[in-house]
Amino acid sequence: MPTLTSSGIGSGLDVNAIVAQLVALERRPLEQLARRESGLRAELSSYGRIKGALGAFQSAMAELKSAAKFRVHAVRVQDEAVFQASAQAGATPGHYLIEVVQLAQAHRLRSARFADRDATPIGQPGDRMRIEVGANAFEVEIGGKTLAEMRSAINAAAHNAGVTATLVPDWDGGTEHYRLVLASKETGTAHALTLSFRDGAGQAIADPLGFSEAAAARDAELRIDGALVVRGSNTISDALEGITLRLHATSGGVAKRLEVARDADAIVANATRFAEAWNALVKALRETRNGESGARGVAQGLEAELRGVLATAPSGLATGLRYLAETGLGLRSDGSLRLDADFFRRVLAADPQGVAELYAHAEQGYAARLEARARDLLGATGALGAREDAVQQRLREVAQQRARIERRVEAEEKRLRAQYAALDGLLGRLRSTSDYLAVQLARL
Repeated sequence: MPTLTSSGIGSGLDVNAIVAQLVALERRPLEQLARRESGLRAELSSYGRIKGALGAFQSAMAELKSAAKFRVHAVRVQDEAVFQASAQAGATPGHYLIEVVQLAQAHRLRSARFADRDATPIGQPGDRMRIEVGANAFEVEIGGKTLAEMRSAINAAAHNAGVTATLVPDWDGGTEHYRLVLASKETGTAHALTLSFRDGAGQAIADPLGFSEAAAARDAELRIDGALVVRGSNTISDALEGITLRLHATSGGVAKRLEVARDADAIVANATRFAEAWNALVKALRETRNGESGARGVAQGLEAELRGVLATAPSGLATGLRYLAETGLGLRSDGSLRLDADFFRRVLAADPQGVAELYAHAEQGYAARLEARARDLLGATGALGAREDAVQQRLREVAQQRARIERRVEAEEKRLRAQYAALDGLLGRLRSTSDYLAVQLARL
């Protein structure tokens, strides 16, 4: 429960006001510390904004430093119901005529019909089935198991080399029967299935399940500009350099047109993203430079350092291009970049490899060098981290100073109140004595 004080009763002095004024003088250093703390927190906040902008810039450069971003190709297929295509960085622009003769198919075997799936055991205990898939093989014990148990045993086999077992219903004369179906997980003749059976003594036995072929293993066949190509899969990435084909249907003896061209729009968009990422970072640095925090000098230094990267030509590139300005990406007076898209397209058409290297060479490309510098600045031992640590240390020192001053002011307030309370009592007693003497003198 708080203690109520009533100072100045004996003396008439406003002790509370006097003590409050004296304590206020003692607290003046706290006001200075508060202003200092506010400045330090503003500086720390500025470093946070710079790091955020620099982190976004690094992410953008990390994405754009891939040469594939500047070797994008547009693909047009005459009939995507027959096949689809995609192009990678190494694709050669051109036109192709593609006829899909035959789709690749997985090998499928099916057993004879059985009356039930999980009640009647088949074969003799110890009977085993060997399943070969191309050059791989594994064995499963099937004797005395139901169809459902065989299916589970095949799918769970430790060395299952790419076979899926399923149960399929098969109606016969109005009655539902079941078949065990084995399917290779991969298409093509190289993954054809071969079955053999033996008893518990290791002797070969006849097939107790009566397997027959449900779908033959088949390779894909297509003609590219008249040349026959045979592959085991319907996804083909090694027939045309840098182009992946995904076959969906045969073309009925008619060749379908495939066009591969450099996607100038996508490459221009990537160059634009380069400029936008730079401009967002410069804007954040300029706002900090024009602010009041102690990070102004750091922001100015970072902008100058990054502009130095733009002003430094790469070395060892095969292209004659040396500066981004040679591709139409120019630096404005305010430090931002502007892309002349038409000029960029003309340079891209004349030297596509050179543009890709200038922007995205693994070591010397502008995106790679800017990303590396941003990563260094943001690292644990980077300049920004060191600045933040220094500010945090100063904030801790301010907190310690505040605590010391608060303790001193509290002690001083207690001392002053005790001192003025004693003075108030003394003055009260003197006043009583004075009043007594005045009464006695009056009676004389």
